[in-house]
Amino acid sequence: MIGCIKNMKAKGANVLGIVNVPNSTIYQMTNCGIHIRAGKEVSVASTKAVTNQILSQLLLAYKIGLENGCSYRDYKQFVQEIQMLPMFINKVIAQEEKIAGICHTYKDSKTAFVIGRNVLEYIAKEAALKIKEISYIHAEGYSGSELKHGPLALIDGDILNICMVDKNFHPEKTMSNIEEIRARGGKGILITNYTRHDLSNKIYDRLISVETGENKFITAMVFNVVGQLLSYHFALHNDRNVDLPRNLAKSVTVE
Repeated sequence: MIGCIKNMKAKGANVLGIVNVPNSTIYQMTNCGIHIRAGKEVSVASTKAVTNQILSQLLLAYKIGLENGCSYRDYKQFVQEIQMLPMFINKVIAQEEKIAGICHTYKDSKTAFVIGRNVLEYIAKEAALKIKEISYIHAEGYSGSELKHGPLALIDGDILNICMVDKNFHPEKTMSNIEEIRARGGKGILITNYTRHDLSNKIYDRLISVETGENKFITAMVFNVVGQLLSYHFALHNDRNVDLPRNLAKSVTVE
Protein backbone atom coordinates (compact mmCIF):
# COMPACT_ATOMS: atom_id res chain seq x y z
CA MET A 1 0.00 0.00 0.00
CA ILE A 2 2.76 2.44 0.93
CA GLY A 3 4.50 1.73 -2.37
CA CYS A 4 1.25 2.40 -4.28
CA ILE A 5 0.77 5.74 -2.52
CA LYS A 6 4.35 6.79 -3.31
CA ASN A 7 3.86 5.83 -6.94
CA MET A 8 0.58 7.73 -7.28
CA LYS A 9 1.93 10.84 -5.62
CA ALA A 10 4.99 10.76 -7.85
CA LYS A 11 2.61 10.95 -10.81
CA GLY A 12 0.84 13.98 -9.31
CA ALA A 13 -2.27 12.27 -8.01
CA ASN A 14 -4.21 13.50 -5.00
CA VAL A 15 -4.57 10.58 -2.59
CA LEU A 16 -7.40 10.09 -0.11
CA GLY A 17 -6.82 7.73 2.81
CA ILE A 18 -9.53 5.86 4.69
CA VAL A 19 -7.86 5.14 8.01
CA ASN A 20 -8.74 3.95 11.48
CA VAL A 21 -5.73 5.40 13.27
CA PRO A 22 -5.06 9.16 12.95
CA ASN A 23 -1.35 9.93 12.51
CA SER A 24 -0.73 6.50 10.99
CA THR A 25 1.75 6.20 8.11
CA ILE A 26 -0.99 6.25 5.47
CA TYR A 27 -2.66 9.21 7.17
CA GLN A 28 0.59 11.17 6.99
CA MET A 29 1.24 10.27 3.36
CA THR A 30 -2.18 11.11 1.93
CA ASN A 31 -3.55 14.51 0.95
CA CYS A 32 -6.87 14.11 2.73
CA GLY A 33 -8.85 11.35 4.34
CA ILE A 34 -11.76 9.80 6.19
CA HIS A 35 -11.25 8.72 9.79
CA ILE A 36 -13.48 5.72 10.40
CA ARG A 37 -12.80 5.78 14.17
CA ALA A 38 -13.76 2.14 14.72
CA GLY A 39 -11.65 1.95 17.86
CA LYS A 40 -8.56 -0.13 18.51
CA GLU A 41 -8.43 -3.34 16.48
CA VAL A 42 -6.69 -5.84 18.76
CA SER A 43 -6.44 -8.70 16.31
CA VAL A 44 -4.03 -8.78 13.39
CA ALA A 45 -6.99 -9.98 11.30
CA SER A 46 -9.04 -6.84 10.76
CA THR A 47 -12.80 -7.12 11.38
CA LYS A 48 -14.64 -4.02 12.60
CA ALA A 49 -12.22 -1.81 10.67
CA VAL A 50 -13.13 -3.68 7.46
CA THR A 51 -16.85 -3.15 8.08
CA ASN A 52 -16.33 0.55 8.74
CA GLN A 53 -14.06 0.97 5.72
CA ILE A 54 -16.68 -0.60 3.46
CA LEU A 55 -19.36 1.66 4.91
CA SER A 56 -17.17 4.77 4.55
CA GLN A 57 -16.44 3.97 0.90
CA LEU A 58 -20.13 3.40 0.20
CA LEU A 59 -21.07 6.72 1.76
CA LEU A 60 -18.37 8.43 -0.28
CA ALA A 61 -19.52 6.72 -3.48
CA TYR A 62 -23.17 7.68 -2.91
CA LYS A 63 -22.17 11.25 -2.10
CA ILE A 64 -20.12 11.51 -5.30
CA GLY A 65 -22.99 9.87 -7.16
CA LEU A 66 -25.40 12.44 -5.79
CA GLU A 67 -23.26 15.13 -7.37
CA ASN A 68 -23.16 13.24 -10.69
CA GLY A 69 -26.68 12.10 -11.42
CA CYS A 70 -27.62 9.68 -8.63
CA SER A 71 -31.16 10.47 -7.51
CA TYR A 72 -31.65 11.98 -4.08
CA ARG A 73 -34.34 9.35 -3.48
CA ASP A 74 -31.81 6.52 -3.90
CA TYR A 75 -29.32 8.32 -1.68
CA LYS A 76 -31.91 8.92 1.05
CA GLN A 77 -33.08 5.30 0.90
CA PHE A 78 -29.49 4.11 1.31
CA VAL A 79 -28.94 6.36 4.33
CA GLN A 80 -32.17 5.08 5.90
CA GLU A 81 -31.12 1.45 5.39
CA ILE A 82 -27.70 2.12 6.92
CA GLN A 83 -29.47 2.98 10.16
CA MET A 84 -30.83 -0.58 10.19
CA LEU A 85 -27.34 -2.11 9.89
CA PRO A 86 -26.62 -2.33 13.66
CA MET A 87 -29.87 -4.24 14.15
CA PHE A 88 -29.04 -6.68 11.34
CA ILE A 89 -25.55 -7.26 12.76
CA ASN A 90 -26.87 -7.73 16.31
CA LYS A 91 -29.19 -10.46 14.99
CA VAL A 92 -26.16 -12.22 13.53
CA ILE A 93 -24.23 -11.91 16.80
CA ALA A 94 -27.25 -13.34 18.66
CA GLN A 95 -26.62 -16.58 16.72
CA GLU A 96 -23.00 -16.87 17.88
CA GLU A 97 -23.61 -19.99 19.96
CA LYS A 98 -25.20 -21.70 16.97
CA ILE A 99 -22.34 -20.62 14.69
CA ALA A 100 -19.81 -21.92 17.25
CA GLY A 101 -21.58 -25.30 17.20
CA ILE A 102 -21.42 -25.44 13.41
CA CYS A 103 -17.70 -24.67 13.51
CA HIS A 104 -17.14 -27.43 16.07
CA THR A 105 -18.76 -29.89 13.67
CA TYR A 106 -16.45 -28.94 10.80
CA LYS A 107 -13.32 -27.87 12.70
CA ASP A 108 -11.25 -30.72 11.27
CA SER A 109 -11.87 -29.69 7.67
CA LYS A 110 -8.64 -29.32 5.70
CA THR A 111 -10.09 -27.30 2.83
CA ALA A 112 -13.09 -24.99 2.47
CA PHE A 113 -14.64 -23.30 -0.54
CA VAL A 114 -16.69 -20.15 0.02
CA ILE A 115 -18.94 -19.13 -2.87
CA GLY A 116 -21.21 -16.19 -3.60
CA ARG A 117 -22.46 -14.11 -6.50
CA ASN A 118 -22.62 -10.43 -7.31
CA VAL A 119 -21.16 -8.47 -4.37
CA LEU A 120 -21.19 -11.66 -2.29
CA GLU A 121 -18.34 -12.99 -4.45
CA TYR A 122 -16.05 -10.49 -2.75
CA ILE A 123 -17.49 -11.20 0.68
CA ALA A 124 -16.85 -14.91 0.01
CA LYS A 125 -13.21 -14.09 -0.76
CA GLU A 126 -12.91 -11.98 2.39
CA ALA A 127 -14.43 -14.79 4.49
CA ALA A 128 -12.02 -17.30 2.98
CA LEU A 129 -9.11 -14.99 3.76
CA LYS A 130 -10.18 -14.68 7.40
CA ILE A 131 -10.63 -18.46 7.75
CA LYS A 132 -7.14 -19.23 6.52
CA GLU A 133 -5.57 -16.29 8.38
CA ILE A 134 -6.63 -17.30 11.86
CA SER A 135 -7.79 -20.94 11.77
CA TYR A 136 -5.15 -22.17 9.28
CA ILE A 137 -7.80 -24.09 7.35
CA HIS A 138 -7.05 -23.77 3.64
CA ALA A 139 -9.93 -21.75 2.21
CA GLU A 140 -10.66 -20.19 -1.18
CA GLY A 141 -13.41 -17.80 -2.20
CA TYR A 142 -15.09 -18.07 -5.59
CA SER A 143 -17.89 -16.64 -7.64
CA GLY A 144 -20.58 -19.26 -8.09
CA SER A 145 -20.23 -18.72 -11.85
CA GLU A 146 -16.63 -19.98 -11.65
CA LEU A 147 -17.48 -23.24 -9.91
CA LYS A 148 -17.35 -25.30 -13.10
CA HIS A 149 -14.05 -23.77 -14.16
CA GLY A 150 -12.00 -26.00 -11.90
CA PRO A 151 -13.19 -26.02 -8.26
CA LEU A 152 -16.02 -28.47 -8.96
CA ALA A 153 -13.43 -31.13 -9.82
CA LEU A 154 -12.21 -31.01 -6.20
CA ILE A 155 -15.61 -31.42 -4.54
CA ASP A 156 -16.01 -34.55 -2.45
CA GLY A 157 -17.12 -35.51 1.04
CA ASP A 158 -13.97 -34.07 2.62
CA ILE A 159 -14.39 -30.53 1.28
CA LEU A 160 -16.35 -28.01 3.34
CA ASN A 161 -18.51 -25.69 1.24
CA ILE A 162 -19.79 -22.39 2.61
CA CYS A 163 -22.42 -20.94 0.28
CA MET A 164 -23.77 -17.39 0.48
CA VAL A 165 -27.18 -16.84 -1.10
CA ASP A 166 -28.94 -13.47 -1.30
CA LYS A 167 -32.58 -13.91 -2.27
CA ASN A 168 -32.52 -10.58 -4.12
CA PHE A 169 -29.65 -11.37 -6.52
CA HIS A 170 -29.77 -14.48 -8.74
CA PRO A 171 -30.53 -16.96 -5.93
CA GLU A 172 -31.61 -19.66 -8.37
CA LYS A 173 -28.14 -19.74 -9.92
CA THR A 174 -26.36 -20.14 -6.58
CA MET A 175 -28.91 -22.75 -5.51
CA SER A 176 -28.00 -24.66 -8.67
CA ASN A 177 -24.34 -24.50 -7.59
CA ILE A 178 -25.27 -25.94 -4.21
CA GLU A 179 -27.21 -28.79 -5.81
CA GLU A 180 -24.13 -29.65 -7.90
CA ILE A 181 -21.98 -29.64 -4.77
CA ARG A 182 -24.42 -31.86 -2.89
CA ALA A 183 -24.71 -34.27 -5.83
CA ARG A 184 -20.96 -34.87 -5.48
CA GLY A 185 -21.11 -35.54 -1.76
CA GLY A 186 -20.00 -32.07 -0.65
CA LYS A 187 -20.90 -30.87 2.84
CA GLY A 188 -22.60 -27.50 2.93
CA ILE A 189 -23.12 -24.54 5.25
CA LEU A 190 -25.72 -22.23 3.77
CA ILE A 191 -25.77 -18.54 4.75
CA THR A 192 -28.85 -16.80 3.40
CA ASN A 193 -31.55 -14.22 3.96
CA TYR A 194 -34.15 -16.79 2.99
CA THR A 195 -36.07 -18.19 5.94
CA ARG A 196 -35.85 -21.89 6.78
CA HIS A 197 -39.44 -22.35 5.58
CA ASP A 198 -38.49 -21.15 2.08
CA LEU A 199 -35.79 -23.77 1.64
CA SER A 200 -35.50 -27.50 1.20
CA ASN A 201 -33.27 -29.02 3.87
CA LYS A 202 -31.84 -31.23 1.13
CA ILE A 203 -29.58 -28.42 -0.08
CA TYR A 204 -27.70 -27.79 3.15
CA ASP A 205 -26.25 -29.55 6.18
CA ARG A 206 -26.24 -26.43 8.37
CA LEU A 207 -28.20 -23.20 7.90
CA ILE A 208 -27.37 -19.70 9.11
CA SER A 209 -30.25 -17.31 8.44
CA VAL A 210 -29.64 -13.57 8.37
CA GLU A 211 -31.92 -10.58 8.09
CA THR A 212 -30.95 -7.88 5.63
CA GLY A 213 -32.36 -4.89 3.81
CA GLU A 214 -32.90 -4.56 0.08
CA ASN A 215 -29.64 -2.74 -0.65
CA LYS A 216 -27.09 -5.30 -1.87
CA PHE A 217 -24.15 -3.46 -0.33
CA ILE A 218 -25.69 -3.43 3.15
CA THR A 219 -26.59 -7.08 2.66
CA ALA A 220 -22.93 -7.79 1.90
CA MET A 221 -21.78 -6.24 5.19
CA VAL A 222 -24.18 -8.45 7.16
CA PHE A 223 -22.93 -11.59 5.40
CA ASN A 224 -19.37 -10.46 6.08
CA VAL A 225 -19.99 -10.51 9.85
CA VAL A 226 -21.12 -14.14 9.55
CA GLY A 227 -17.86 -14.93 7.77
CA GLN A 228 -15.92 -13.26 10.57
CA LEU A 229 -17.70 -15.28 13.25
CA LEU A 230 -17.12 -18.51 11.35
CA SER A 231 -13.39 -17.83 11.07
CA TYR A 232 -13.22 -16.84 14.75
CA HIS A 233 -14.85 -20.04 16.00
CA PHE A 234 -12.96 -22.29 13.58
CA ALA A 235 -9.82 -20.80 15.12
CA LEU A 236 -10.98 -21.25 18.71
CA HIS A 237 -11.98 -24.87 18.14
CA ASN A 238 -8.54 -25.54 16.69
CA ASP A 239 -6.73 -23.83 19.59
CA ARG A 240 -5.37 -21.01 17.43
CA ASN A 241 -4.35 -17.60 18.71
CA VAL A 242 -7.06 -15.47 17.10
CA ASP A 243 -5.30 -12.19 17.86
CA LEU A 244 -1.78 -13.16 16.78
CA PRO A 245 -1.89 -15.67 13.91
CA ARG A 246 1.48 -17.11 12.97
CA ASN A 247 3.64 -15.43 10.33
CA LEU A 248 1.43 -12.32 10.12
CA ALA A 249 1.85 -8.75 11.34
CA LYS A 250 -0.60 -5.91 11.81
CA SER A 251 1.40 -3.50 9.69
CA VAL A 252 3.20 -4.70 6.59
CA THR A 253 6.30 -2.59 6.05
CA VAL A 254 7.89 -4.52 3.17
CA GLU A 255 6.88 -4.59 -0.49
